[in-house]
Amino acid sequence: MVLKLNKTFSIFFIIIFFLVNPLLADKLPEYKSYFNDYTNFYDQTYVQVYNNLLTNISNTKKMTLVFAIVSDYAGEGSIESYAVELFEKWKIGDKEKDNGMLVVLNSKTREIKIEVGYGLEGDFPDGYVGELLDRFIYYYKQQGKEKATLALIAMIAEKEKIKLDYRQARNNANPKAAKRNPIVMIIMFVIFIIIFIRNPLLAMYLMSSFFARGASGSFSGGLGGFGGGSSGGGGASRRF
Repeated sequence: MVLKLNKTFSIFFIIIFFLVNPLLADKLPEYKSYFNDYTNFYDQTYVQVYNNLLTNISNTKKMTLVFAIVSDYAGEGSIESYAVELFEKWKIGDKEKDNGMLVVLNSKTREIKIEVGYGLEGDFPDGYVGELLDRFIYYYKQQGKEKATLALIAMIAEKEKIKLDYRQARNNANPKAAKRNPIVMIIMFVIFIIIFIRNPLLAMYLMSSFFARGASGSFSGGLGGFGGGSSGGGGASRRF
């Protein structure tokens, strides 16, 4: 009798799971751009630059990096399960390479999770991803969310040996920046190199301030790189 009841309950829960799961999927947000801030957590001047940098990354075909800034988990119990579901819905990365990566940040609970596609797990094992998030939290506390996010993008790109065009990213977001005096730009570049040699961390902070300050305008760049990638279930999460 007990065995029969257990079997009945098991069948019941399986049916409920398959009925509820599609409803949860419908609540997941739709993809809009590489950097999706659904909560207006970030200053829009930075969002434009982030999108341009993420386009830069995707155009290399080495990986596709996407951000989702949310305030709830659409019925999912944790940021971990939410990241997996959202990754699968958006199918981030190339179908053959599985080279997608998703960063989910909850602006309400102050949680962040990096979900790694199968094809990137060799370069981004769980331990290394945890280190990236620890650095993000450090920059977040020292410099604020905008520069911390910029640093996270830069560190991920560096791991894949992707050279980011920071000046172009800023110019695309703010066309007026492209009209600066070239001589002044050369002098500033030389000064930056000197600072970088003496203090690389300070140089990165100054660079982020330079190209992000005053950025405005619309996002320019394709939305390529999505061909049906799968999440490998790897990555790490942190509270900040």
